[in-house]
This record gives sequence, structure tokens and C-alpha cells, in this order.
Amino acid sequence: EFYRVRVPAQKYAVFTHREHISTIRRTVNTIWNSWLPASGHEIADAPEFERYGPEFDARTGNGGLEIWVPVKA
Repeated sequence: EFYRVRVPAQKYAVFTHREHISTIRRTVNTIWNSWLPASGHEIADAPEFERYGPEFDARTGNGGLEIWVPVKA
């Protein structure tokens, strides 16, 4: 089930996951264990979320999505 939420203004690093949804854990692990330590960014106290656009097909798990990670400005 999908729904909308209002997220307060915040700086985010946005990553696109284009593979099947079953591989999202690998992408998230890469963000947290590789990108974040090398980026110089710090995590902000704000929600992390995934954005599923109209191209995502929940029946097949294909179509891509975005992973939004809050970072300090």
C-alpha cells in the first residue's frame, strides 16, 4: 500500500535504484557503507525514505525508485 506524506524542508542526497526491488538492500548498503563515509556528509536527524514514481510497477518489482537520505547542510 502506498500513501503520501509531507516531509519538512531538508537537504537530501538522492540515489536512483534501477534494478529489481529485490536488490534494494544491496543499494542501501552501498549508500551507507561506501558513499556516506567517502562523501564527507553527516546524516541529519530527519526521515530517510524511498520515492516510488509512476514508472514503478509494484506487480513486477521493476521500474526504479529513489532513495532519499537526509544529510546536514
